Amino acid sequence: MSNRIKREPNGDDLRELLQVLMHIFEMVRRLPPGAERVAALEQIRDFQTRLRAILERQAHLAGGDATDHRGAA
Repeated sequence: MSNRIKREPNGDDLRELLQVLMHIFEMVRRLPPGAERVAALEQIRDFQTRLRAILERQAHLAGGDATDHRGAA
């Protein structure tokens, strides 16, 4: 596994991931309705969920996590 995969993504990496995700989403939108399109959209949703977890973890580590209120009194 490369070092790029092992480390936390930086801002440039995240921008690149978001651009790829947007491009894939546009391609999926062009698919005809059906099981293949639904499966692709589910994979995109899973990817978005994982990416959001990374962003929230980075924001929390940076001390700027305004969205995570777990444990707040």
